Amino acid sequence: MPYQVVKVDGGYKVKKQGYERYYSRNPMPKERAYAQMRALYASFREASPGRKYVKSPTRKRVTRATSPTRSPVRRRTRSPIPKRQKSPIVKRKSKSKIITKILSVRSNWSKCLRNSDLEGVLNCYSKKPIFKGTMVKNVTRTKAPVKNYFTNFMKQQPKVKFNDYDIVKTGDLYVESGNYTFTTKEKIINANYQFIYQEINDEIKIISHYSCRIS
Repeated sequence: MPYQVVKVDGGYKVKKQGYERYYSRNPMPKERAYAQMRALYASFREASPGRKYVKSPTRKRVTRATSPTRSPVRRRTRSPIPKRQKSPIVKRKSKSKIITKILSVRSNWSKCLRNSDLEGVLNCYSKKPIFKGTMVKNVTRTKAPVKNYFTNFMKQQPKVKFNDYDIVKTGDLYVESGNYTFTTKEKIINANYQFIYQEINDEIKIISHYSCRIS
């Protein structure tokens, strides 16, 4: 597994093996750190299905027989160096535009949740998202449990407020970690969360959503 959980001051963090950069700015509980690691690994396998690493064949060294008489040394003439062709300029999407798209998806998610727009919320997720809601304990990997969860959760007329967050890019994925507060008809719920985004067919989708209530 290319990721590992490391104990730091105040909790745990997840990082990639061989690198010093962590996937979250703030320390988190051990349970949430392992859940983040599993979500990253599952997203890694989903983004690279059937990926195999094959060793390149080693070349055999050929030994030449030395002749008793030494042949005269021939000077090699240098061939003219060809002019370096200019590579075509590839326009890449700037990071700021991607972050703007991500925050737009998150804003649309919270707006649809506030307005009890179930289809709007589900449209923010990919076809097979990894999901663990605030009010449930099990992690699911299909869209049907996501629909059932928000159908029941919207009966409480929730409103969400994002208090703190941090977005880190890893490969073609963007990992957002932070905490938010839900206000319902009956109570106020504080929770830590993690969204993992990926651009699919020129659209930003949530491929993983993990939420853990703060006791």
